[in-house]
Amino acid sequence: MAVALLLAGCAHGPVDKAPEVTLPAAWSQAGGDVTPDWAGLLDPTLAALQARALEANRDIALAAQRWKRAQLLADQSALRWTPNASLSTNASRPLETKSSTRNVDIGGVTIPVTSSTGVTRSYGANVGVGYELDLWDRLAQTQAAQRANAEAARTDIAAARLLIRSQVAEAYWTLASLRARQPLADSQLAITRETLELTRARVREGKLLPIELDKIAATVQAARSASGCL
Repeated sequence: MAVALLLAGCAHGPVDKAPEVTLPAAWSQAGGDVTPDWAGLLDPTLAALQARALEANRDIALAAQRWKRAQLLADQSALRWTPNASLSTNASRPLETKSSTRNVDIGGVTIPVTSSTGVTRSYGANVGVGYELDLWDRLAQTQAAQRANAEAARTDIAAARLLIRSQVAEAYWTLASLRARQPLADSQLAITRETLELTRARVREGKLLPIELDKIAATVQAARSASGCL
């Protein structure tokens, strides 16, 4: 994937020399604390190719998902060490009151009696706190395992990104080196061809044996193959 992306980005336009890398000014300061910054050290074209390769790589996306999941599990495990609080409330107030009057006959005397009924709502609050005991160090071991998984997932992401960067850089500089050597190979091919013509002339003049012509012809063929491979 990285090599294909690189070749697609470098397929057009001649390259007469390998890209030059400008070193940061901080490197020239003796005793300076230099913080690695890949973007500042790389050729802009190479940096862009690496960024595209990282974005398109599915392995890195999957590793990032695994890290997020492991981090979430580690955070959830840490919450089990904290007390759990609960709160409940209730309230009451009068809703409806009804009254009624009826007559009661007591010893031949009628006495009116009034009665009333009502509905009320009550108010209250309950607070509870719970804490899970870590018997046999189970919670601590679980949390340590989850943290280790999260760290391993984070390391996988860094390793995957470094691998992609190195693969793209290797292909990029290999191609740059081949293109930088192309003019030299073409020049050598031209020289061997001129030598071949001179050798033919001397063979015709009888100054060289025909076997010398065969040797030069083999040299031309080798130079042609080298130039074509580049």
